[in-house]
Amino acid sequence: MTDDKVSSLITKIIQRTVLGKIEWEVLEPPKYFEDGTEDIIPLLYAAWYKEKNLAVFLRRFKYYTDEDEYHWDEKTCFAFLNSSRNKIIWEVSDRRPILNDLFATVSEKAAGIDSILDQLLDD
Repeated sequence: MTDDKVSSLITKIIQRTVLGKIEWEVLEPPKYFEDGTEDIIPLLYAAWYKEKNLAVFLRRFKYYTDEDEYHWDEKTCFAFLNSSRNKIIWEVSDRRPILNDLFATVSEKAAGIDSILDQLLDD
């Protein structure tokens, strides 16, 4: 697998999300996602696309600067989930900017921001 394919897929998912062809739902992250780590996943967006379960989420983690010193950091993750959506089959969580674009687009669409703004702006 190449990074180009992953970036192309994420770009396609962003486009389909903007067009309303992929609908995302907010799920409670399964505890399995955090088992064996100190990571925190506060929010999980999931969608079904071309017979695959997709997920986008933030993973918060301790970034250690020394043995006892750390600060909290976070990274955006894109993953494929199993059919029951309780296990990650494969995950991309590197620092590529397109992952942040994906998360922003998905969270905006899942929250229905367009309709909320339209409703609030309606005189």
